[in-house]
Amino acid sequence: MIRMLLSAGSLLFLSGLCFSQSQEPPPSVSSPVQGPAIRAESRIVVVDVVVTDKQGKSVPGLKKDDFHISEDSEPQIVTSFDEHKGAVASEMKLPPMPANVFTNFPTTSGADSVNVLLLDLLNTQPQNQSLVRQQVIKYLGEVPAGTRLAIFALDSHLRIVRGFTTDFSGLSAALEDKKAGVTPEVSRNLQTDANQYSDAEILRQMRRSQAAPSAIDAVESFQRDESAERVNTRIEATLQAFQEIARYLSGIPVRKNLIWFSDSFPISFSPDTRGRAPKNQEHVQKTSDMLTAAQVAIYPVSALGVLADPTFDASKLGGSRRELEARLSANQIAMETIAEETGGRAFYSTNALSDAVKDAVSNGSRYYTLAYSPANAKNDGKFRRIQVSLADSNYKLSYRRGYFADQTGYEGASQQGADDPFVPLIGLGMPDFDQILFKVQVVPKNPQPPANAKRAGNNTKLKAPFTRYDVNFAVALPDVTMGSEANGTRSGNIEIMLVAFGTNGDILNFVKKRSNLKMDAKMYEATQQVGMQVHEEIDVPAGEIYLRVGIYDLNSGKCGTVGAALNGSSAPLSKK
Repeated sequence: MIRMLLSAGSLLFLSGLCFSQSQEPPPSVSSPVQGPAIRAESRIVVVDVVVTDKQGKSVPGLKKDDFHISEDSEPQIVTSFDEHKGAVASEMKLPPMPANVFTNFPTTSGADSVNVLLLDLLNTQPQNQSLVRQQVIKYLGEVPAGTRLAIFALDSHLRIVRGFTTDFSGLSAALEDKKAGVTPEVSRNLQTDANQYSDAEILRQMRRSQAAPSAIDAVESFQRDESAERVNTRIEATLQAFQEIARYLSGIPVRKNLIWFSDSFPISFSPDTRGRAPKNQEHVQKTSDMLTAAQVAIYPVSALGVLADPTFDASKLGGSRRELEARLSANQIAMETIAEETGGRAFYSTNALSDAVKDAVSNGSRYYTLAYSPANAKNDGKFRRIQVSLADSNYKLSYRRGYFADQTGYEGASQQGADDPFVPLIGLGMPDFDQILFKVQVVPKNPQPPANAKRAGNNTKLKAPFTRYDVNFAVALPDVTMGSEANGTRSGNIEIMLVAFGTNGDILNFVKKRSNLKMDAKMYEATQQVGMQVHEEIDVPAGEIYLRVGIYDLNSGKCGTVGAALNGSSAPLSKK
């Protein structure tokens, strides 16, 4: 565990460590980029396999020799094998933190799997959002003891409703909360049935009035382009959310069951049978890599429920029953594809969504983990298909069907000119990431600077009165990728961010600095014992403030974040 030096002014970098700050992205070090475990340079592919019988019950007691695994039809040798029997989580108590000290150290361990409920408002009609919320609340009242669960909501961005917990008291209230919960809302980029009917009616009226064919074609083309733009926006937002979830889950060394409630499922992660890559290929491939590395299996759950006859339902204005059935069929195919690609299971044509959650949690809690070193070690970026089989063909196997053999890591965060990938991860409502572990002390500076002093932070127009805080990090050095030179010198690139939010979620001030790290072999060894020391300052106005702080490794894409509630003129109000 990191030892923290907490005396005032002492949390500076240790003597001999070079820390140069800049506003431009630093050059990346020449060391290999650390990426997901499934990358070919690591030469280890990990595959979780759920085995069920004809009744859908898990099959225990299988041995390594019962499984046969191949990659692109070439047999592979299983080098590691483990059976997971559904162990439940146990809570760990951290030693009491000193006053005003916060940490992102995880506090739960021991489960064979964890579960995430994703309530997708972006891709779901408001009337179906209500059904999902009701069914999730019902499930929370029946969840088995020891089940480890987190709840996220996706609208214009990803929000965490509740982080991982085995205590479900108050979760129903959290879902109903108007600020943090999942109250129904209309997505601007999801066309309603009424919108679709209106578009179709415009074309019908033009044809009835014998409008010029060129005019009809122009309107039809405009509608298609507008619809495609909406869909593409939702795809990009959905992929971004899945990347953020993968980051959040990556530090938990077990299978993760992502139970995704939605009307539509607009993404796919692998090429089709003819080898064609999905749209948004680069973004899709990055998302696939991150989900694979984090051992995430997706369980799509349709929020559409059982299809009613539109003849008797005025809200179903999208067309005839045949048209609705065609849309529903296409949606089910998309769900089955996503589940198969990631090793999950799809649930549709049911209004009992709470039962679907139970089945998904049970299905994903008992599985076998196989690992192999692929015979094809090329890093050509191509998709490698995985096939797993058993001698007994009566069993059904669910597992991730492949991976991309990337030439580089999944992040590529240090690329010049790229959008800063750390910004969405440190936003208000995001979880505390623990890929880089640290402790941080947040205390009012003593003495406070004069009112006319230069502001600490990027909000240079911040008016007095304000409080300046010292923010002192001690970071687990092994979590930061440090390239090694021939003389033993270590180097790395990090980004530090502090963001102060007001009660309405507005950003009041922030600090963002990228830094080059260099230390000799002796100093590197010494720093590992005490943690890498970082000091920053930020000014915040009076009132209740929520401060998000974090560190991002520009070479590996790993990050660590934590939050602290402040009262603009005194010590933090609470620990998180």
